[in-house]
Amino acid sequence: MSLTDFTPAQLLMLTQPKSISGKTLLRYSFIDLVLKGILTIHKEMRLPHATSSEAREYTYVTRGINFDKHDYSYHQYLFIQAFQGGDYEYQLRALLRKVLKEGGNSDGFKSQLVYKELRKAGYFKRSFGLNEFNVFFLTKKGKRARQEAATTLKQGNDFLCDLIKNDLEKATQYISEIGTNIVLLKCYNDELIKELETVNHGMHLIDIKINNSIFISLSNNSATEANTPMDVISDFDIDFGE
Repeated sequence: MSLTDFTPAQLLMLTQPKSISGKTLLRYSFIDLVLKGILTIHKEMRLPHATSSEAREYTYVTRGINFDKHDYSYHQYLFIQAFQGGDYEYQLRALLRKVLKEGGNSDGFKSQLVYKELRKAGYFKRSFGLNEFNVFFLTKKGKRARQEAATTLKQGNDFLCDLIKNDLEKATQYISEIGTNIVLLKCYNDELIKELETVNHGMHLIDIKINNSIFISLSNNSATEANTPMDVISDFDIDFGE
């Protein structure tokens, strides 16, 4: 099993099926699309209203450089369909409202999209409606996948920061093996990104192939025009209404 076969939302569902919230799954589904260059985010200072005297900073989402080149998972379709048929731009808050309207709500996103997708792949048993009450049962295949995922992510939490400083080849190999699931590591933060950019001589596109696409780092001045992973999560939470 390769972790690159799973999106961050799918891995979270496998490893924390009962405790993980639908909102968190939505968050990481979106971040995964940005990391893969399928969607792009940027910030602009704009006037809230024509009569306003003071501009505010807003986060906008558009198609990314890999929008037409990269496969996406079924549970991410709600984000993708908003951009099909035209080169649209959405304020992040408006995009989230649209996704939630189409998907019902964040709990529905969890039980109707992410869970059913993994059940069809053989990782969850049929729940006969219990999934609506946040009750899920892993199959033997699902339990094996959960254990492998937990072990691999623990290795990253324990060793990745040191590997980047002392053994870049092994660090690169590990990142290639987990793909965009690197965002699930506890050590994935602004400092880790700076370390990656330092050892890559300031390059913002880390030349690591993930599912036949370039893994784009969420860093200052990167091709995504985002700031940092923490900024994206913060923007997502604020625009989610919290």
